[in-house]
Amino acid sequence: EKRLNDCLIDQLDSERDRERRAAVYAFPQEWRVLRQTLFDFLQSMIAGMRAELQPCVRGVYFTSATQEGTPMDRALGGLARALGLSHRIVAPARPSGKTFFVTRLLRDVVFAEAGLAGTNLAWRRRRALLEWGLVGLSACTVAAGAALSWRAYQSNRDHMAGLAERMPVLERSVVAGKAAAVDDLAALLPALDSLSSLQGSGGKTSSRLTMGLDRSEMLSAAASDAYQRTLREAFLPRIAARLEARLRAGQRDHVELIYDALKAYVMLFGGRNFDRAGLRAYLIADWDATLGPNVSAEQRDALRRHLDRLLDSGEVGAPSLADAPLIAKARSLVASVPLAQRVYQRLKQINVAADAAPFSVESAGGAAARRVFASAGGRTHASGVPALYTRAVALQSLQDRTHEVLRQFASEEAWVLGNASAATSDPAAQNALVDAVERLYLADYATRWDEFANDLRLAPTPSLRASAEMAELLARPDSPLLALLRAMVREVTITQGPPSALRDALGTRFDALRRFLTGQPSAAEEMQALLGKLSTYLASVEDAAKRHTLPAASSDVTRELAAAAQRAPEPVRGMLAQLAATSGAQVFAALREPLARQLASDVTPACIRAVAGRYPLARDSKEEISRDDFARTFAAGGLIDGFFQRHLLPHVDTSARAWTYRAADGTSSESLQQFQRALAIRDAFFRDGARQLGMRLEFKLVELDAGVSEFALDIDGQLLRFRPGAKQSQSVQWPGPSNAGRVHLQVLPSAAAGYDFQGPWALFRLLDRVRVEPGSTPERSLLTFDVEGRKARFEVRSPTPLNPLQREQLEQFQCPKQL
Repeated sequence: EKRLNDCLIDQLDSERDRERRAAVYAFPQEWRVLRQTLFDFLQSMIAGMRAELQPCVRGVYFTSATQEGTPMDRALGGLARALGLSHRIVAPARPSGKTFFVTRLLRDVVFAEAGLAGTNLAWRRRRALLEWGLVGLSACTVAAGAALSWRAYQSNRDHMAGLAERMPVLERSVVAGKAAAVDDLAALLPALDSLSSLQGSGGKTSSRLTMGLDRSEMLSAAASDAYQRTLREAFLPRIAARLEARLRAGQRDHVELIYDALKAYVMLFGGRNFDRAGLRAYLIADWDATLGPNVSAEQRDALRRHLDRLLDSGEVGAPSLADAPLIAKARSLVASVPLAQRVYQRLKQINVAADAAPFSVESAGGAAARRVFASAGGRTHASGVPALYTRAVALQSLQDRTHEVLRQFASEEAWVLGNASAATSDPAAQNALVDAVERLYLADYATRWDEFANDLRLAPTPSLRASAEMAELLARPDSPLLALLRAMVREVTITQGPPSALRDALGTRFDALRRFLTGQPSAAEEMQALLGKLSTYLASVEDAAKRHTLPAASSDVTRELAAAAQRAPEPVRGMLAQLAATSGAQVFAALREPLARQLASDVTPACIRAVAGRYPLARDSKEEISRDDFARTFAAGGLIDGFFQRHLLPHVDTSARAWTYRAADGTSSESLQQFQRALAIRDAFFRDGARQLGMRLEFKLVELDAGVSEFALDIDGQLLRFRPGAKQSQSVQWPGPSNAGRVHLQVLPSAAAGYDFQGPWALFRLLDRVRVEPGSTPERSLLTFDVEGRKARFEVRSPTPLNPLQREQLEQFQCPKQL
């Protein structure tokens, strides 16, 4: 009815025919007239039925069958009667024979829901199939349940049997682990791993469907209980035993290790102070440091897992199980070490320099530093000096971290050491402690930098070209060496903060290096000039060696560099000496062949012609060397000395008693020994670098036979007279002023007793008749003259330690023939 009223206006508006509009307008009213009649009809239809048979009203459907009579007759008839009008108002319409509202009723309701009033055979067939399917499924379910129950029973039985077989092996592994050495942690791993896997997996059977027969939870609980019991009864005592061993073996010099071990031991058996993370970190670090290589990485991982299980429960050891006397002894040992030293040791342990970078040659010397520098011990300098001992840490974080460590000690000492130190809480005492720690730190600071400087060397240069490139690189304005030295001086100059004698001492300790880099001009600039000179010389030597000749100009730059190294501070001294020695050896190796050719062509033949086989080199020879030939051969700058000074001196180590080449093998040779003898002859016969033969001898009478009244010796017109009891020394120059080449010896009273020799070597002919013995010092000789049985004994002194009267060097000399 509401829907009819809602759409009435639209229908009236759209209808143009007046009569139809009147019919449309009257239609809702006619519908309303049917309400009561329809209600009465429905009531009468269901009235009188039993309650269980009352139908469920599906709906009321209105249809229009074939029409007869006048439309709306009922409504209009009632209205006419009320108004007193004639009953026939509208002429009766002719029946049309059409029906309305029937199609959907039949299609959507009557035919579609015919089953409500009859039997649906398709539905009955589906219901029958479903019922039989349920019966079959029930039967299958019962059969499957029985089969699964049997399988679960068998699986559980087999699992229990397998566990029973494993029990003896597991028991033996537990017994063997407990019987092993008390500090052998790895011996417990088989038992712990087995128990852990058993309780970790829950002891479950392989079947997922247990049908209520599984006993995994019960077995898992038992395995877990056995595992925890083994951890506490076997694993924990071994951990404690290792800590006790650390405490017993502790040394006062490593008190920080004793303190850490004591702290871990007290936590292991402590109550309120248990720190799982701290204890775990210490134990794992101890295992990593002390467990031998026989404990594999897998075993170490297993030990960590078991340790985690042990510590998961919180407190692990009862305080009563701790070794109280050992704790007291360790506490006494730790307390005997000054607190400042303990604080400093702790600072070295913790990462004080977390925000600072270590000092390295790469960061200080630039990109080329890695190929320029090395260690004296062959190690790499990638780490350089630890960050703890760098200027950044010394200026910024050390004091802050010192106070932090003091606060940590203040919170720990009461339970680690058993008492609290007043120095960790009193502000004045804390400041004194900070100063003491700074003293220890700065002492180590200086030592570390000293060690670094003394250990720093240049990288090896295996070839002449490499040495030349090294010298050229070091001589550049952006030299890695200068950059490194400046960075080192900067690191050891700590000026920030209040005045400190220790800081001043640290700076003074490296004053030599600071002075080396400063000045106008500085020693560093002179060093660079020498390095540039060396680079040029090495390049010329390499070029000459390729052509198998000697360089156009010889150079003593390697000796100059070695001398400069001796004046320089470390690390410059070691590096320059290394480069000078290496490059000198390489130069000699490159020039040895052309030098040998020059020796054989220019020196050896001339030497042989002048002195070989002649007196005084050959004592028995009657042919004597002329003084001029002797001087040309042995004088300073002469044939042999000139060749040695120009070509060999930079390559020979003359500091040893027996000369050797400066090359790495340090070998000598027969020719090198001859050069050494030749230079000894030069120093003995040619004083002060003179080119003329000459020596001065001082005679002192030691003993004179009683029968001798006078001993007279005439050397080139220089007359020496000695009488019994003479104490005065007398000197003589050889060759004498007259250069007469005559020596006469006379012993009085007999005028005929004596010797007389003529020639340039007359003095040495006389000495052939005299017994010559070494004196109390190298420059002294004892001469015993025996003339017809009458003896005179003299002490003869030479101005130089190379006494010409000791003729071994002279007589052993042979002309050098090869290098």
